[in-house]
Amino acid sequence: MGSVTLQVVAANPDEFNALRKEIRNHSAEASQNSRRNRISQRGNQNQGQLMQRAIAQFDKDDGDGELSPEERKVAMQAFKQRQGRSRFPQSNWTSRGS
Repeated sequence: MGSVTLQVVAANPDEFNALRKEIRNHSAEASQNSRRNRISQRGNQNQGQLMQRAIAQFDKDDGDGELSPEERKVAMQAFKQRQGRSRFPQSNWTSRGS
């Protein structure tokens, strides 16, 4: 796997912030598309089906086909309850001051 560095310069210095925002949005969208493709192409179809069911069940706020951070939090809590235990038992938690 390789990498490519692309240097982009705004034609007008006043447009730099808008350019940076567009590059960030493009990168985020490309990352999401890549994740979706990996999930759908995996040999383990159960994971893709699980993701589709989670989106159908928990994507209630905006119905955009993606889980927002709040929706993802609710979904993770529901999955933990279904498992009957937390991934990180609270008995192992310590405060930073200890």
